[in-house]
Amino acid sequence: MGINKESYPDFVIKKDRTDDIFSVMQNMDVLIDIDGDDKTPVFISSKLKDYLSVNRPILSISPVNSPSRDLLSDLNTVATTVNDADNIKNALLILINNNFKDSDYAERKKIISLFDPHIIASRIISHIQSLALPCDLDN
Repeated sequence: MGINKESYPDFVIKKDRTDDIFSVMQNMDVLIDIDGDDKTPVFISSKLKDYLSVNRPILSISPVNSPSRDLLSDLNTVATTVNDADNIKNALLILINNNFKDSDYAERKKIISLFDPHIIASRIISHIQSLALPCDLDN
């Protein structure tokens, strides 16, 4: 485990390790999700589901055509941007200057349901069944 000995700007609040991540997320002004700048993006970060369940704005730094961007693009409480300082700054300012109400975050419920284990298992089973070839049990 690495130890960061960097000095931080005054606006950065350093937090010690905690097991109560949900409370920490609830106390943040903006949650930031960063995808890798992969040539062909295929992943969604595992923390995104947790972020979506907290009534806080999300800044998603993600390449064009990434699964995260596709998933989040229609949400008003999320700003998506590419990994560019000016774009990140502008997106962050939009989120910070918007006064979201708790009811605004209801837009996320449909996406959160996509991560439900029962829905995921059902999709996997359906996909496997669609690939299965009929077999003749008499032979």
